[in-house]
Amino acid sequence: MPIVGQVVVVTGASRGIGRAIAEGLARRGAAVAVSSRSLADAEGVVSSIAKAGGRAVALAADVRRFADAKALVDETVRRLGRIDVVVNNAGIGLNSPIAETEPEAFANVLQTNVLGAFHMTRAVLPHFFAQQSGAILQIASLAGTRANPNLGAYSASKFALLGFTESLMLEVRHAGIKVAAICPGSVDTTFLGREPKPWKLRPEDVLDAVAYVLESSPGALPSRIELRPLRPEK
Repeated sequence: MPIVGQVVVVTGASRGIGRAIAEGLARRGAAVAVSSRSLADAEGVVSSIAKAGGRAVALAADVRRFADAKALVDETVRRLGRIDVVVNNAGIGLNSPIAETEPEAFANVLQTNVLGAFHMTRAVLPHFFAQQSGAILQIASLAGTRANPNLGAYSASKFALLGFTESLMLEVRHAGIKVAAICPGSVDTTFLGREPKPWKLRPEDVLDAVAYVLESSPGALPSRIELRPLRPEK
């Protein structure tokens, strides 16, 4: 479906990949609900979109809570008229050996990265079923396809997210709802405290993958996209 005129919710949109997706889809003509736990941070992104001539609203939500996710969906519909796309980007990482990981920290990663995506999905599905259309895109990770040392909590959350996403896709595609997982490798952000490196993927590369799914023909579903740096550091 064309991106122009679509209403898109992006969670975790105040920085990094989420911000690139929000700003990029707005440049392509979407109306964007920019969501972050911090309203001030979301408003900063909305200001940038508005200066570029785009349309966006700032909404605060903590997707670890279903009530917040439902309020985000309801407020987007109230302010922008409908929802066509949800990009579940909100996520946190944890770089820690399993033997040193606190249970509360492990749980927080799962609550944000997995439950957050479920909460948003559960909140928006009634609207998509009524429309017989919609798209849910999960920003997953290659860490959900192979394990890495010191990333036990993060890898566990992304493996779970991919399983959830595939089940969801099989359940709802007959209702005209597209579901896809975008799985980037190393992206040039400060996520997980890593230093920026020129060989890494750019946030805009993830945006391009999102746009590819949204612009695919109505009868086709690119349900999973894996992105890797072309020339990774050896």
